[in-house]
Amino acid sequence: MGTTAMTIDANTKISAILRESPAALETIIALSPRFARLRNPVLRKLMAARTTVAMASRIGGCTVQAFLQPLAKLGFTLGESTELLPGRTGVKETAGRVGEEAPEFHSVIELDVRPILSAGSDPLTDILKAVQTLGNDSALKIINSFEPQPLIALLEKKGFGSWTDRLGDHLVHTWFYKKEKTTPDIPASHTRSANPQARSAGASQTGETAAWQAISDRYAGKQQTLDVRDLPMPLPMLTILESLDRLPPTRALLVDHKRIPVFLLPELAEKGFDYRIREVAEGHVQLLIFKKDAK
Repeated sequence: MGTTAMTIDANTKISAILRESPAALETIIALSPRFARLRNPVLRKLMAARTTVAMASRIGGCTVQAFLQPLAKLGFTLGESTELLPGRTGVKETAGRVGEEAPEFHSVIELDVRPILSAGSDPLTDILKAVQTLGNDSALKIINSFEPQPLIALLEKKGFGSWTDRLGDHLVHTWFYKKEKTTPDIPASHTRSANPQARSAGASQTGETAAWQAISDRYAGKQQTLDVRDLPMPLPMLTILESLDRLPPTRALLVDHKRIPVFLLPELAEKGFDYRIREVAEGHVQLLIFKKDAK
């Protein structure tokens, strides 16, 4: 049996478990055939980073305790096994449904992600593109072989509601619908355009430039760089988050990106990071990310 000082519970991310003990991968896969897709590096990078033990247990059709117990044999210390689900309003479970009543929509976009997953690819890019097109009376219907708990949790943070219908052991329909504005507002003081034609000579632009420069000066000589412009979606976001997990609190992360990553920004706030953004050129923006409470 291996040894590790790590305590795991219902809220522990699968990615943290795999970092601590790579041997845990086969232990987790043995719990349910649904976890076999974790052998795919791209899908593992996507799913493990967003999936807690509680979510994985639900996907695999087992209890949290049943999920945790085999990992104890690898040396993990077991903490609370209470299952904490995403905070959906009025959630209740019947034989096949999650939610009070199925909402009615004027139009529905349907996306079957099973062939994408079977091919070892990641459907998140297609999903995010689809939800951004939703109006107030439309929905995105995801067809999958399991309830997409990480996706539900992610989109809930972006203002989307969900309703799930389990039609069988390997057929689940999940509807996502817009409840509020999904694109976060980016504070003016967080952005600066480097395009001379896009600038004005007013005090606002001066303030934006000063805001970027102040943070850049604060972390002069203490910046780690990361270029995600050539990475396929959703690897830019996941790579940035993984880099921030390892970032010392006294340092800042300077990221070169193709665009402003609107879905990343709420994640940064949730993790206690602040940021400044500037446009360098067409198709090139920079983010300077740092801990809010860093001195």
